[in-house]
Amino acid sequence: MQEMTLGRLLRRLAPGALVLALSLPAWGQADARRARQHYESAVKAESAGRVEEALGLLTEALRADPKSQDALRRRGRVLLRLERHGEAARDFDAALALNPLDGENWAGLGEARLGSKDFDAAVLAFEKAIENKHESSTLYRQMGQAYAGQGKASLAIEAFTKSSKLRLDIPETYLYRGQVHASLGRYRDAIEDYEQALHHRPDYAEAHRERGFAHGQLGLFDRALEDFSRALRIHPDDARTLGYRGAAYDVLKRPTEAMADYDAAIRLDPRAVNVLLARADLHARQQNHPAALEDRTAALRVDPDHVVALIARGGSYHLLGKHAEGIADRTRAIQLDPRNAQPWYARGSAYFLLNEYAKAAADLEQAVRLQPNHTEANETLAKVNEILRRMEETPRAPVEVAAAEPEPRPEPKPEPPAPSEPKPPPTPAAQPKPAAPVKPAPERPLNAAELNRLGREQLNAGNLPESIRLLSRAVEANPRFAQAWNALGYARMLNGEYRDALKSLDEALKIDPNYINALQNRAATRLRLGDKAGAAEDQARIAELQK
Repeated sequence: MQEMTLGRLLRRLAPGALVLALSLPAWGQADARRARQHYESAVKAESAGRVEEALGLLTEALRADPKSQDALRRRGRVLLRLERHGEAARDFDAALALNPLDGENWAGLGEARLGSKDFDAAVLAFEKAIENKHESSTLYRQMGQAYAGQGKASLAIEAFTKSSKLRLDIPETYLYRGQVHASLGRYRDAIEDYEQALHHRPDYAEAHRERGFAHGQLGLFDRALEDFSRALRIHPDDARTLGYRGAAYDVLKRPTEAMADYDAAIRLDPRAVNVLLARADLHARQQNHPAALEDRTAALRVDPDHVVALIARGGSYHLLGKHAEGIADRTRAIQLDPRNAQPWYARGSAYFLLNEYAKAAADLEQAVRLQPNHTEANETLAKVNEILRRMEETPRAPVEVAAAEPEPRPEPKPEPPAPSEPKPPPTPAAQPKPAAPVKPAPERPLNAAELNRLGREQLNAGNLPESIRLLSRAVEANPRFAQAWNALGYARMLNGEYRDALKSLDEALKIDPNYINALQNRAATRLRLGDKAGAAEDQARIAELQK
């Protein structure tokens, strides 16, 4: 049979079949025309806000032409909008495999890695974008976020500054740079940045909230309260802002409003550990120890290894007479963070109040080894050593300790260490917190430590004149007793004797310049005297000590 030529074959095909045969791509080749149609439809769908539809159309475009760089880049961007960062990274990687010199794709890959919190990979991608001539305000802002995630604050500030120079009107740039300044304790610089953000967007709730936090760290609690309230008028259901405002109310001695905000924040976010602990502290100050225990237990359900919560819950157990549970919590805190003086001090204090003096001495000595300037640990250790010395001198005689401490009585709540990430404004308070019941002073002569303890008990009971009288006697008996000077200053501040309070707190800080609780109390006292600059200095010193 004669071999059929191509022309003869084409003549035998029907017209429709001819069109179909000519329109089909060769096996394994891309259908560029079909890919372009899907791509253009995707652009229209995305512009109209139909993001999921756009994603489907771009996927069809890539089925038709898997090497379409435009479709890969655009689908990567759509996936970023949907916060599907891992899938977006795969698309940008595929696009870069086709063209490794495309700066825009490097920028997209950096954004995807940033969204996945892979900060090292994000920085590398952004650097490649810049090498390939792709620079923008957005890129430098995102690069700043990646540097901040790496903990490289100076590089983050530099990147945010470059971003702001390229675009002056982007409020997020100022917000992020302000947050980095705040993380370094530079609260005034942070406030300047937040104000720039608010200049460009007056209804920026997050900037109001962050400025309120910075004001609180400077001791400007009235301004902090105003900022938090503004933020809540914009976003009434922001649990974080409610928690912050609750703390501001707490500091300003407005417990009803503080409790209402803490309650609202916890309803919105039952897993907010810091707010649960703040509400527990307020319950404890109101002598509602079962409620405090419940909140501290709830916090530990969220984070079972939270050292501060374990120490605090141990205090609640002791106040409710559950001493075995209290000791167990402090022991667990020590196991989790053996280099932290606070759990050693807390357990040592508990042993002391339970008359287990040898155990108390061992724990308190360890606390002092870890933190030699820990005022409360040093004072309590001195009392324990005195009792042990007297017991050795008169082994058969009863040791006269009942006048100094009830047998047993609940342990005072120690001052917790500062948390690591950004916190609500600190509440000034004399520490450690004295426990009930209040025992009247015995008739025999009292030493400074006993007078200090009794003065704190009267302070806790709300009897400010008697507390001031006893604490004044304590510092007369021992003028180098920083803890008693601090408690006396706090009592005088609560009693409205602000100038006398300031003198007492100055004495405490002459003895121990790094006494954080005394610095907090002096900052609060200075604010009440209108000395905002002095309060700011104290807060800056606190931030420096807590680094």
